[in-house]
Amino acid sequence: MQSWYPGSALGMDLADRSRKTTKFGSVKYVYPRERMTELRTALEAGVAYHLPAARLLYWT
Repeated sequence: MQSWYPGSALGMDLADRSRKTTKFGSVKYVYPRERMTELRTALEAGVAYHLPAARLLYWT
């Protein structure tokens, strides 16, 4: 992944990611479930605070 996004400040080490196969058979590397839960919770709190009438319709 580092070769795909060489200038990124995000952690691109595959050892820190979970491998996920999509319904079409391709592979993607995502944050582990615990980290995704933290990210979603933080995003939902930020949206609720700054945009109280908004809804988060999609999360993957």
